[in-house]
Amino acid sequence: MTGPSSGAELRKHLDRWVAEGLIDTAQATRIETAETPATGAPATGARAAGARAPLVAEALGYAGGVLAIAAGLYMVRDFWPNLSTGAVLAFAAAACAALGAGGAAVRTTSDPALRRLRSVLWLLSTVSLAAFAGTLADQVWGFGPASTPMSAAKYPVAPGGR
Repeated sequence: MTGPSSGAELRKHLDRWVAEGLIDTAQATRIETAETPATGAPATGARAAGARAPLVAEALGYAGGVLAIAAGLYMVRDFWPNLSTGAVLAFAAAACAALGAGGAAVRTTSDPALRRLRSVLWLLSTVSLAAFAGTLADQVWGFGPASTPMSAAKYPVAPGGR
């Protein structure tokens, strides 16, 4: 809970829950103690570190992703035009699998930072899958320029190009 009235709002909810018999007074006291820091004092210790840890993980995840992409582009920039179709497909498939696995490895909690990180990893995995499908359609199946982008879309190109 946030804001200056969050403690009062929590107390109001706890009192209502006790009155309705959902929780007892001891449980209400433990919840209030766990959910509100000491009056006037910021959260410290494990609670403060726990609040910052997901943000740090998110920032490191984004920074690591940017560094990995930059390093990958730097390494393959001279070789990319000469790579075989199989190598391009393998690179796109490996990126799709690695990013998808990274997204699956991020534990989903109520923390929005970890949910955003997971979403970004899965978005990049989907982009890699689209690159794989586009390369496959263009270089293996021989689709034309109008049909290749549609190979990763939901609806295929209808006969006649529309």
